[in-house]
Amino acid sequence: MSIILIGFMGAGKTTIAKTLATQYQLPMVDTDQLLSHQYQQPTGELFTAIGEAKFREVEFQALKIALQANTPIIATGGGIIEYQKSWQLLAKQNDVFWLDVDFATCWQRIANDSNRPVAQKNSPATLLARYQNRQGRYQSAANYTITAANQSPLSLASQIWALQTTLR
Repeated sequence: MSIILIGFMGAGKTTIAKTLATQYQLPMVDTDQLLSHQYQQPTGELFTAIGEAKFREVEFQALKIALQANTPIIATGGGIIEYQKSWQLLAKQNDVFWLDVDFATCWQRIANDSNRPVAQKNSPATLLARYQNRQGRYQSAANYTITAANQSPLSLASQIWALQTTLR
């Protein structure tokens, strides 16, 4: 079983995955990092180069690889639930944690991040609409919802670990 973190860009998925990995001495993988390594370019550049539709397909393959390898902790890209096959695969897993963070907090974290082409190329209003459209898909793919704003990564990692081990 893998702890899989989903949520909007800027929700803290990579940070929490790294914290979990460090705290519990387990391997972790970030699907964006898998893609960056495989394609030898930052995911933002890959996204721009191949377009969102193709990016979602290769992102799905990265998710499958991470799951097949039984990676204990997996951080996903914020839009992974946009691709039907990824969403369906996530919905079949037992330990999917949605890091639910309000849009204002996400925006504050991503607004000036040059590695996020979606954030750089869209207005806050467009991103808010994207955020709102994804809420239902995150919720339906997740087994657990973690309200993640205003908490430390260590506190969030501890909550996730406790839920995952208690309900096992």
